Amino acid sequence: MSAFRHFVEAMRAYLHAVSQEARDRQSHLVRTVESYFSIRRDACAVLVVLALTEFELDLPDEVMEHPSVKALRYGSVDLVILVNVSWQHLSGFEWGMPASRTHY
Repeated sequence: MSAFRHFVEAMRAYLHAVSQEARDRQSHLVRTVESYFSIRRDACAVLVVLALTEFELDLPDEVMEHPSVKALRYGSVDLVILVNVSWQHLSGFEWGMPASRTHY
């Protein structure tokens, strides 16, 4: 049952973050890198995908909440974000478009 709860929590965070990103775009908000990552960690949906994999694993909460597992989970999310931002930045140069809306 914990896999279902983790999935629901991840989806709730994802929907909240995507809504926040839409409000940010509408108000032309430019975030700092730290603030960008705090929203993007949920908006990129990697945690939703990882929660879906838990259905097959059927691991207890003690395993999923272990500090090492949490560090691996959030590290993988940050890696996906960095690759995505790098690709957006490079393709933005290629097409003459600005990259993401963050302060460097």
